[in-house]
Amino acid sequence: MLNKVLSKGLDPNNTKVADIISSPVLTIDINATIIDSMEIMMRKKTRRLLVTAEGQLAGILTLWDIQERVYRIFQNVTQAAPGEKRYC
Repeated sequence: MLNKVLSKGLDPNNTKVADIISSPVLTIDINATIIDSMEIMMRKKTRRLLVTAEGQLAGILTLWDIQERVYRIFQNVTQAAPGEKRYC
């Protein structure tokens, strides 16, 4: 809201959603990989993707979701006993 409304001098009480939405909407299929989603986010410089399943909205994937998952993977790998592999 700060970037799209207040910094442009717009009144939040009178600004319509249509005036500040991101377009085009970026989507990714629910069966895509995390790497696929990261590539899209980096290429398009975005932090969110709408996730679709059979053309229907299934959820929203955020950069935070990815960071959290990667953190857990690293945490498990670094805490594994020598020679043991751990994955989330």
